[in-house]
Amino acid sequence: VSTQSTGLPNNSTIQVAANLYEYVYQTVALNCTEEVWDSLFEEYSKEQLQSKQRYLMKALASTFDLDIINRLLKYTMDEKKIRQQDARILLMHISMGSYDANVATWTFLRENWEFFYSAYGHSNSGFDVLLESVIGQFYKEEDIVEIKKFFGNKSDLGSLERGVKKGLEASAHRMAWLKEHKERAGGWLLANYARD
Repeated sequence: VSTQSTGLPNNSTIQVAANLYEYVYQTVALNCTEEVWDSLFEEYSKEQLQSKQRYLMKALASTFDLDIINRLLKYTMDEKKIRQQDARILLMHISMGSYDANVATWTFLRENWEFFYSAYGHSNSGFDVLLESVIGQFYKEEDIVEIKKFFGNKSDLGSLERGVKKGLEASAHRMAWLKEHKERAGGWLLANYARD
């Protein structure tokens, strides 16, 4: 693992067990600078080992920086940057990062619907699972209204309809849980994990 931007002396190394790579990469990417994120992306681009490439892909999607997230979303449309078979998985990872990342992912999918539908919508590509995952992350009524409106205008969803329906069901469960438990759970978190 590179020690660049860690405060450790140059040319020093940290030995990390292979089973911890995924967590180290994600921890680095969470709040890293754009320069560090770029070096992670370069490492992802050069990596030949698929398991390590998956760790790096998940890490790249872990950032909270919306400018970087939007850049990474655009990369999913460029096979020179992200292979088509990896783009769907990467989009799922991005959407699971935070509410803002999920909104950015949904907005990106919606604005580029024709591209993604033509690339993934007519085959058994897992696009329905992507839609289920992204839609299922939402927990605000206004988001669900907008999603229903968007898909209400689509008559040719075919097998994607199932993913949309399952995503809306997951979102409804999430909203119901929050309505019933938000105050109590929030109070418990504040009481047990609040920092002074």
